[in-house]
Amino acid sequence: MHAHRWPGAPIRESPKMIRLMKNTNSTKSLVNEAYVPLVSRTGSLGPMLQPTEAPAPGDPILNPLTMVLPAFYLQEVSGTPDLYDMIYEKTGEYVAITSSGEVILVSSSTGPSFNGDHATTIFSFDCRGTIFVSVGSSKYEWSTKGKSCSISAVEAPKNNMKVLPVNLPKIPISKRDMERATELLEKHNAGRDLEARVNTDFSEPQCPNTPAGLFSGTKEGFEMGQGNFCEDLNKWWGLSPFDFEGACFIQSLCFDQCSGFSFAGCVAMFAASMYASCLNEFGSWWDILQATACAVQAHVFTGFAATDTGKKLYNKANDAMCRCFCSNPGDTCVFVDKEGKLTDDFYCANIKGSDLDNCGNCGRRCGADSACHSGVCGCPRDQCGTTCLDFRNNPNHCGACDQACDPPYCIGGTCYKPSPDECAPDQAVFNGGFLDWQYGFTNWTMAGFPGTVLGTDISFGSSRYTYDATKPWVRSLGVEINNIPAAGHHALLTQKKVKMCPGFNYELKFNMGYV
Repeated sequence: MHAHRWPGAPIRESPKMIRLMKNTNSTKSLVNEAYVPLVSRTGSLGPMLQPTEAPAPGDPILNPLTMVLPAFYLQEVSGTPDLYDMIYEKTGEYVAITSSGEVILVSSSTGPSFNGDHATTIFSFDCRGTIFVSVGSSKYEWSTKGKSCSISAVEAPKNNMKVLPVNLPKIPISKRDMERATELLEKHNAGRDLEARVNTDFSEPQCPNTPAGLFSGTKEGFEMGQGNFCEDLNKWWGLSPFDFEGACFIQSLCFDQCSGFSFAGCVAMFAASMYASCLNEFGSWWDILQATACAVQAHVFTGFAATDTGKKLYNKANDAMCRCFCSNPGDTCVFVDKEGKLTDDFYCANIKGSDLDNCGNCGRRCGADSACHSGVCGCPRDQCGTTCLDFRNNPNHCGACDQACDPPYCIGGTCYKPSPDECAPDQAVFNGGFLDWQYGFTNWTMAGFPGTVLGTDISFGSSRYTYDATKPWVRSLGVEINNIPAAGHHALLTQKKVKMCPGFNYELKFNMGYV
């Protein structure tokens, strides 16, 4: 075995992790600096020992993955809010230190000071599981050597010992998980590519259900490795005596996948890989002690991986690697709000159609006085050569290029000869709608009456509207009114240019809605 250190990463203290550590009523295991569990001896504690001969078949010690470790719990003592008694659950005895530097088990609590030659109410710990020992102003370093524990008063103790929650989430691991983990570890150790073979047995939607047909895929400019759980835990438990590099690589790679890999599935794969690392490294009963310590650390890492801490890293990795795509139309998913900012309220944009905000590519907008036609920016309506025009009312290009009218009246794309005794067949007033809102409302003038400030009291902006959720959105005008006084606000939106045909009567119609 060799020590292996993972690079550091910022600590994110999960509330669930803190509760697991600081819940004094929950049972915990005690381990030393090498993750070897502490067990009871006659009247004392000491590290678990390596058997000197082969255990009998069926002995629980032969299976370090399922072996039940001794359990302890902490008990509050009145008047000592920051110090606790530590009790061995099986016998109800109290863990104590003696003035001569021993760790013993006694039948009752002494409080926070020495009663005779020993003291019990001396333990505290942080949310990382580190145990602190103090009596009055004296701090003690608790360490193990051989089969015994020792305590010594020092100014800056190393705080080697840890408490680990017994009730960490249990990770279900199947035989197939272990077989797959072993295979992956062998490939990793051989330097072979694992991208195509991680874990395909678990899946959950990684994109919203609406709009329908979304699927998750790798986005441009992605960042790998944002969800490496071992890097995250390194800040909690520092140097590992075991080499879990392959398992950590598999876990991080699994979190980086954009489809077919759920959080629960990746955690199970991580657990199986860590346990497989322990079993592959230690093959005989003579390695039981180290295999048990390895399994304890694997249990801790994978248990915390299943809490909110792991879930946050899973989401962080997904955010860095993945985005949602549309299967119909098969182009892109756009996240926009009324100000053009990215939000979760997105829709599927057909970049090969006439979407004003996504012409030919996601987020691509055409310039002023232009529109999108089949994913290509061009004239707002019609075009002849390099000239933009409107076939509906251009007398020289009425209905088509080079189709001139005589007399020069073009209405609705058809040449028209006015007659004094009849009305025009179509409306000849054109304002272009609000298709060009993002360019400053071309062809419109905005004004505020006295007492009304444009942009503060009343704002004209973009909006999308559809009267039927199954129909496409259309560009429209949005009017936002704020801080309305009793007298109300008054503003004006007028058209700069109006084209009229002489001798005609016109009727102006518009739709207005309230949201």
